[in-house]
Amino acid sequence: MNKSIFAVAGLGLLLNGCGGGGGALTAAGGSVSLAQATAIFGTQGVTTAMQSLVPSGNAVSPVVMPAGFVGIFDSCTTKNPDPTVDADGDGIPLSLEVKYSCDRVSTEGGGFAKRQGSYKIVDFMDSVGAENKGWGGGYRYDFDFSNAYIAPHEEFTDIYDGYFEVKSTSSSMGYSSAYTGTVVGHAKTPVSFDWKWKWQTQWDNTYTPEDMSQPYQKGSAKFDGFFGVSGVMEPDNQGKQTEVKVVFALKSKNLKYDSSCSRYWSEGSISYIDGSNNEIRYEYACSTMKAYFNGDEVTSTLVRLN
Repeated sequence: MNKSIFAVAGLGLLLNGCGGGGGALTAAGGSVSLAQATAIFGTQGVTTAMQSLVPSGNAVSPVVMPAGFVGIFDSCTTKNPDPTVDADGDGIPLSLEVKYSCDRVSTEGGGFAKRQGSYKIVDFMDSVGAENKGWGGGYRYDFDFSNAYIAPHEEFTDIYDGYFEVKSTSSSMGYSSAYTGTVVGHAKTPVSFDWKWKWQTQWDNTYTPEDMSQPYQKGSAKFDGFFGVSGVMEPDNQGKQTEVKVVFALKSKNLKYDSSCSRYWSEGSISYIDGSNNEIRYEYACSTMKAYFNGDEVTSTLVRLN
């Protein structure tokens, strides 16, 4: 994956990565039906989070970092340092702290936006050389920021708090993250509804390349951690809202990475198991992926997760 997390995105896309809150996750809990699983794993937010676990020479965030409404927040944003240093050219600055103090900023269409908080970035090895790019050199992002938007048709607030980092050794690379968030919204037109849901993740990926001199070509990965979701989600295409409260254990089995594969993983599986042992499992074969709920194939309803 070569997509920088600073890619420009509309503020609405910031909702796609948000979710849970609370203390540390230590065990699976709750239970989901297929309909609830579809509502959770059919969201772009889960795709964004899972893509951050794919080995990369660039930084890939599990949440969409604040890049929306480019320009309108310039006068209330501070960056230190500015300009930044990026000796290895991987899009991750040697160090950077961005602070927002933006309240009721006018947007197109008669709306107002608000952004508060900050994020910090550190590149652990920012020296010239391909081996120092992305996961190879290691990095850490700490974030604690919020966004709000008020418009004639809707209003919402979303909050993010946590970190993600990569550390490398002579033979492997380790990705870890722990972050929480929440989104509260009210749609006014064309249909009025409220939503409030939370998302919390706490997971690790130990990646072992076949060749450390070409780490992003092929290797094996092991996922471990937890993923919690609770609250009332936005309506689906039929206007139905789903309420959930669950913590999944995240596991992988025989997972192999291959950069030539459109689905990233040449073989193996990733599973989410709730507190009642309901299992959502994704099986990979390079260019194809199949999804299962308690052993029954449900690929047509759970195809968003990459």
